[in-house]
Amino acid sequence: KELVRIDPAKSITSIGPGGDTRWTLTKDAARGLWGWAGGAQPDPQKAQDIASALYLITIKDVVPDPAKVQTGLDKPVTIRADTPEGVVYTLKIGAKADEDSYYASLAVTGEYADTRPPVKDEKPDDKAKNDKAYADALPKLREQMQKEKKFSDWTYQLPKYNAELLIRDRAQLMPEKKPDAKKK
Repeated sequence: KELVRIDPAKSITSIGPGGDTRWTLTKDAARGLWGWAGGAQPDPQKAQDIASALYLITIKDVVPDPAKVQTGLDKPVTIRADTPEGVVYTLKIGAKADEDSYYASLAVTGEYADTRPPVKDEKPDDKAKNDKAYADALPKLREQMQKEKKFSDWTYQLPKYNAELLIRDRAQLMPEKKPDAKKK
């Protein structure tokens, strides 16, 4: 069952159960790849897998009475996805619910701006066309967001494949080291 689509995200941050930032991915406009500031970069496919997992968040089920189970949402891994328009999606992932899912909650905050955020190096003709498209889409975007904000009232079972992509730590996103070939 589809819950939300987060597209596009401009940054994705993972916050550990203790409140520490584990990593923040941003999309490099020049290269079109997700990465982080400075230092060794994550495996491009693993980073893209994170963004793809957020593109369409599906749920296995709604938890009817979360107070009766140990959801682990008191010490979750938190994934925060910020959009260029200023909307923030906060997905909290708790304990395993069963063999195929994890407990999760979702909050949506922010508001769509009346005008489209500026885009660097945009041509005037493109700007006018894109501004009009944004203005035309704005009522529908705001209506969708109001629906999404209501999802914060529930606890969900997030499929294992989505959850385990999102709860990776920084080391798990790094490229795998290839064994050195021994010279004879």
